[in-house]
Amino acid sequence: MALEIQFYGNSSFSLVGGAAIYIDPWRLGKLEIGADFILVSHEHGNHFSPMDIERIAVPNTRVLGPATVIDSLGQGKVLLPDRELLDTHVRIKGIPAYNRRSEIHKKSDKGLGFIIEILGKRIYYAGDTDYIAEMEGLGPIDVALLPVGGGSVMNYREAAQAVDVIRPKLAIPYHYGDREETILAGESFASRADCIVRVLLPGDKITLV
Repeated sequence: MALEIQFYGNSSFSLVGGAAIYIDPWRLGKLEIGADFILVSHEHGNHFSPMDIERIAVPNTRVLGPATVIDSLGQGKVLLPDRELLDTHVRIKGIPAYNRRSEIHKKSDKGLGFIIEILGKRIYYAGDTDYIAEMEGLGPIDVALLPVGGGSVMNYREAAQAVDVIRPKLAIPYHYGDREETILAGESFASRADCIVRVLLPGDKITLV
């Protein structure tokens, strides 16, 4: 079975194959598949959208996120950094995500990245984060989804440095293009990263076999 990764823009993705997993769903387009899992990295409005969560939730959907998200939503399960959820078709691990030099994403907020193991693939979604030491111990990664726009997240140079330690087979940039100075950050990351890079536009999909 193949794994399909779709990018919706900003920081929002879905992984479909064996299970349907949405990450930080926000401003979703046309949808046909309800979610088995919804993963929310932190409470900022371009990552945590109750309206979009409601659109993709079905009776058995499981929502995972930090306590601030779950308390606000009134449902779901709190996932802490370095904790795991194991299901029949998927393993999901919370990974720390934070800023080292800014108070926007404090480590104490327990914001999340995720490692998702599905169909024999390990997908790392970094969340809103700087390049941090925890990226050095992730283990084998097939696909790294990395922010590249700078400001409250890594810029494209820092994301390329992260690739050097994560060593994914494939990297996909996100969190760029929403400000004029970040429009070219995806392509700039692709030119620097020492791995295969796919720069996706909102709505684009790739298939892993």
